[in-house]
Amino acid sequence: MARRAGHLAAEVLGMIGAGHQAQFQLRSAAASGRFTRVLGWNPHPEMLARLGETAAELGLPFEAVELDRLGAEADVIISITSARFSGAILRSGPANSRPPGRPRRDRMRGKSSRSVS
Repeated sequence: MARRAGHLAAEVLGMIGAGHQAQFQLRSAAASGRFTRVLGWNPHPEMLARLGETAAELGLPFEAVELDRLGAEADVIISITSARFSGAILRSGPANSRPPGRPRRDRMRGKSSRSVS
C-alpha cells in the first residue's frame, strides 16, 4: 500500500475502522510520506482514540468524522472493518473514472461487483 500511495497526489488519508489492524495500515500508508492529515470513522467512535494516538506518533493531525465527510474529503480511503456501509460515500473524480454502469473488478476474487459492502 505505501509504495502505491507514494505515487498519488494524495494528502488526506481516510481510515474506515479503528481496530488492531488499522494501526498497522495507518503506519504503512504514512510511510509514503504524502499524507498531511488523517480522517477516521468507526461504527464504535470510542475506538478512534487509539487511531488518533497512532496518527499523533506519526506526526499527522487526526480528526474523527462522519462517514460522508470522510468520503468527501479523503484522497485515499483504507477500509479495515467488517461493518456494512454504503459505497455512496465515495466521491467521483479522476481516481473513480470508470464509465457509468460499468462494475468495478474485484481483483482478489476475479469477480465483478456493483457496490461496496
